[in-house]
Amino acid sequence: MRFDFIYAVLLFVIASFLLVGAIYLFSRRERLSGLILTGIFVLANAIFAAFYAGFILNDYENLKLLMNHVQHLAVPYLTVLWFFISLKLLDREKRLKWYFVLLLLLIPFVTMISNFLYVKDGEWYQTLYYSTHWIYNPQMLPLQGFNIIIYAKGPLYYVHMAYNFVILGLSTLNFYLSFKRSVFLAKTRSLILLMVTFIGFLLIGLSVSSGESSPIDTTPILTSFFAFVLFFALFHYELFDLVPKAYQLIFQQAHNPIFILDERFTVVNMNEKAFDFFNYKEIVPPNLTLADLCKSGDALYDELKSNTQKEISYYDNGTEYTFSVELLTLHNKYMGKINNGYCAVFVDITHQKDELRKVERLASFDSLTDIYNRRHFYQMATAAFDLAKIEGHSLYMTMFDLDDFKIVNDIYGHQAGDYVLSEMALLFKKYLGANDIFARYGGEEFIIMRTNVTLAKTKELIRQLCESLSKHPFVFGERKIKITASFGVSGSIKQIDKSFETYIKEADDMLYCAKGNGKNQVFFTSNLR
Repeated sequence: MRFDFIYAVLLFVIASFLLVGAIYLFSRRERLSGLILTGIFVLANAIFAAFYAGFILNDYENLKLLMNHVQHLAVPYLTVLWFFISLKLLDREKRLKWYFVLLLLLIPFVTMISNFLYVKDGEWYQTLYYSTHWIYNPQMLPLQGFNIIIYAKGPLYYVHMAYNFVILGLSTLNFYLSFKRSVFLAKTRSLILLMVTFIGFLLIGLSVSSGESSPIDTTPILTSFFAFVLFFALFHYELFDLVPKAYQLIFQQAHNPIFILDERFTVVNMNEKAFDFFNYKEIVPPNLTLADLCKSGDALYDELKSNTQKEISYYDNGTEYTFSVELLTLHNKYMGKINNGYCAVFVDITHQKDELRKVERLASFDSLTDIYNRRHFYQMATAAFDLAKIEGHSLYMTMFDLDDFKIVNDIYGHQAGDYVLSEMALLFKKYLGANDIFARYGGEEFIIMRTNVTLAKTKELIRQLCESLSKHPFVFGERKIKITASFGVSGSIKQIDKSFETYIKEADDMLYCAKGNGKNQVFFTSNLR
């Protein structure tokens, strides 16, 4: 079997694959960054491979020359297209100026025209790219059996190779800069394309090493390899971040701060909201970690990895913000569950937390007096009661009621009555400690529970409350209102030996004793006297 036939079939197969790939790229409906440019590069390689196969299969000189002309519809532009791809990879949003594109295409265009004008022994302008050619039929294996055209290279050929060398050098620089700026899959992608670019330097070196063209040119195989690597990077390593631009807009314009982290939780990128909220400029601070950002320790990482979501507080100029941080692990879908880093999404739940606190406060506090309501008192007091019983602490329960409060409402009005209740609660809170549980029990009746204090201090406190209330000047609408209260106290000096409800009942009984004995006084149960 003839060697040229085997090589031509191989090139036709490669060209077919590349042509199908180019059609696929051109026919995709998504508006993907760099897609058309990649399709043009792949199509150019398909043309090169297909017509070089036709070139080596034909034994007639005129057909070989024709095939060479058609090849050069694509060959001169391959290096420039590779450069455009490197620019697009470096900056996906940058749009090249039309005159810059035309300037870069000038020498490839002149090369193409010169090749079309080539005529053996023609005028000077017809022999710029190739100066002449000749045909011979080699007798050595494996080239035996088919005609070969050998071209003598003209001055424009070397100009074009020098131009390709410069363009490949700029492409290498672009791929290197992209490699330095990238993370995760993008870094691997840029490294692969950077390494492949060096094959282009090898091809240029081989091309200028001789003044004649080689009998069998392996360049179509190698440039097709460029196209296949590009396909590989396109779909395996997400070349150009091959995602609809809407994805990028979602990231950049999201209302929540979003951070991209490497496997060590170091911040490598953040969206616009993150830059604005956390007062960073447009450059990500070096070595900034998620723990630094949240002002927490490294234990945060373990919590996020186990729960993937955590609430954190962030203070900015004295204002507290609450975020729900959700951690998403970035896996390479082609390489299993290999961790390539994380995406941390900060959801601002400050308003929700404030509203929740308001609801909880409304459910726990009396809206008029701003002290515990009866329901929350039972929750707090029963827990404190159980703890005091376990630890053997003392307990004192005080019930008090404002004397003749109905008369205040009848004479001065309900607004005055509300004022008295609010003012009384504010006055008593000045005397009570942080561990005292003070609540509105109902109407003008209130309750105080104390644990782990002495009887003497409790007696002193309750008498202070009774006395301070009777002396306090309640003034409403320039009218002075006289207010007193009756107090009943029960409890255990040492070990708690009764039920929670019993202590409340005894305190309530003592309250009615104080009422019946003339009001504005304190009554203690018999075991506390």
